[in-house]
Amino acid sequence: MNYSTWTLDPDKSSVSFKIKQFEISTVNGSFSNFGGGGTITDDFETVKFLFTVNTGSINTLNIARDKILKSTSVFDSKNFPKISFLTTKITQIGTGGKFALVGNLTIKDVTLEHNFDVEFLGLTSTFLQNGIIDFEIFGMISRSKFGLVLYDNQSLIDTKIADEVKVYVKSRFVKLK
Repeated sequence: MNYSTWTLDPDKSSVSFKIKQFEISTVNGSFSNFGGGGTITDDFETVKFLFTVNTGSINTLNIARDKILKSTSVFDSKNFPKISFLTTKITQIGTGGKFALVGNLTIKDVTLEHNFDVEFLGLTSTFLQNGIIDFEIFGMISRSKFGLVLYDNQSLIDTKIADEVKVYVKSRFVKLK
């Protein structure tokens, strides 16, 4: 079995999320600082990747809200600067490039096994790069399971925000020579 090593290309990748607010509107956000890499077997049977996201790079296009999200009541970016996901298993679902990805998701000081849906978009190479592989990753995260409770000036506003966060990652990996 041949392994190849890949690194995330942050210029061609993105990490975004959506969460319901007041049951009628949606807050969209993204993280601008993230990274990752790992190994894949040629047959995709074994995938070992570590993804990290810098919690201080959150952006919801609202400075006041971002400040709350970075604070000790939510991400506590000063003490917990990274969210990480370490893959443990990947399983192909039918045909057509769909996979179930399982791994350990760590937010703050809580690590839980978590599943994400993956769609393989393609594999190619260029004269500059030995290999390029693109994936889209989708999932839902229960923020309460990770202790992400929202306070604003010590008043609980958590009941106005949905527990489920929709996560979307567009990822491009470049094969290392």
